[in-house]
Amino acid sequence: MFQGVSKQERYILKMVENLTEMQLMQLITTIVTKHGCEIKEIDLENQVLDIDGPPEARMKCAMELQDFLDDEESS
Repeated sequence: MFQGVSKQERYILKMVENLTEMQLMQLITTIVTKHGCEIKEIDLENQVLDIDGPPEARMKCAMELQDFLDDEESS
């Protein structure tokens, strides 16, 4: 879980239980840009996130986002 995320980032993410929509968008943006990708479309209400970037970067980004968002839903 949280592959490629530093210990400090992991600690912060685990401390946060209820993120505001703005905080969630900022964390998603951080993950996306960390992998050299960009957000083409984001709609949190309808759970739509379209990212663009090199294929390998998109895969790494998608995996980390899935881990993060799955963990967020279970809290």
